[in-house]
Amino acid sequence: MEQSAQGALDDWLSPVAIPAAEEGDFLRLYPTGARPRPGAILTSAMARHHPWHWHDLHQISCAFRGALLVESAQGRHLVPPRLAAWIPAGTRHRLRLARVPSVTVFLPTSAVAQAPAGVRLFPLTPLLAELLREAARWPLGRPLDRLGRNLFATLAGLCAEQLGVERPLLLPPVRDPRLLRALELAAAQPHATAAELCSRAGLSTRTFHRRLAAEAGISWREYRLRLRLLKAVSLLEESPWPVGRIAEACGFASPSAFAQAFRARLGFSPGRYRRLTATAAGSATSAKVWRSRAR
Repeated sequence: MEQSAQGALDDWLSPVAIPAAEEGDFLRLYPTGARPRPGAILTSAMARHHPWHWHDLHQISCAFRGALLVESAQGRHLVPPRLAAWIPAGTRHRLRLARVPSVTVFLPTSAVAQAPAGVRLFPLTPLLAELLREAARWPLGRPLDRLGRNLFATLAGLCAEQLGVERPLLLPPVRDPRLLRALELAAAQPHATAAELCSRAGLSTRTFHRRLAAEAGISWREYRLRLRLLKAVSLLEESPWPVGRIAEACGFASPSAFAQAFRARLGFSPGRYRRLTATAAGSATSAKVWRSRAR
């Protein structure tokens, strides 16, 4: 795996700082006085870092390969291919992309009734993935014809259904400096025990477990599992390593334990995920075709 990719992975798996409630500017996505309408933005395979912002449209973002990172006050979500991020209107957030061909669709709030609050990750069905690709034919700001209106209406309805099938790959934010230090060490040393982490961070194991539950809202066991799965997702994409080596590198006791945990959270085995990602990467090479359609 390239050094730059590993550096980005280490950065993304580090504990999350909580943004200030007022941080981020309002980003207007349509002319003043105009009626908001659906549209899409297609990005090419290049690194992008968006500042904190918010807007009054719902947002759905997915990557065709690589790593898409969504940060909000909830914490840090790593969005692998085969999953999409739902970012409801009014949510302060920022996106970071590393060599990511991706598509983002914006929907007016009226398009999704009773939209859930907060950033969510949900699985992409084959139909949803194809509709998101086709949405690039109508870039944000372009008038919609009847076909475009029907496509975005169908897309909104299918996404609303999938939002009930959430895949939690979130690292929640924490504040305590010593707890942050322990979690930084956990990201860098996946085989370390809680006692070893606490000894190096300067806090007792009892305090560590209590503060993690209070600040992050999850147990150490759950946090460690998410940390390992997030690292595994990136390694399955970025490295040529066999599944067994990835399982060991991420701290799992065995390849079978890794496969069981991965399947329970993402819905398929590590090997199948890697094959699906490779298929998505092939589809991403069609980005120039989508752009030509959108002109």
